[in-house]
Amino acid sequence: MASHPERVSGAGRFDTELMRLTLGRLVGKGGGEAVHAGIVRDHGWGWALKVADGNRRATPPALLALLDQLGGLTAEDRESLARWRRPELTNNRQETVGAIVPAPGLALACRSAQKRAGQ
Repeated sequence: MASHPERVSGAGRFDTELMRLTLGRLVGKGGGEAVHAGIVRDHGWGWALKVADGNRRATPPALLALLDQLGGLTAEDRESLARWRRPELTNNRQETVGAIVPAPGLALACRSAQKRAGQ
């Protein structure tokens, strides 16, 4: 997967860009109903994420917030993946009407996970 990320989900897709831009340090794959799983290879831990409403468009910002809060992203990762962090929502006239942002409770869940992992 890390060697040929474009074979995972296609050019320009989040999973591909996640692996390509982090040089395979992060490896992930989304599935049906907005489930996403992967690993941070240099930390030796992984993630499993589920967006409750099943809509995949929330996966990138939620996952990046999760990885950021758990220390899985480098400064370079944050910069190279910035376009996925807060996708804008547009109406039929292509006017920006909002953005997708992670839920406020995500930080609490991350802290709980860190405590269980002994970090």
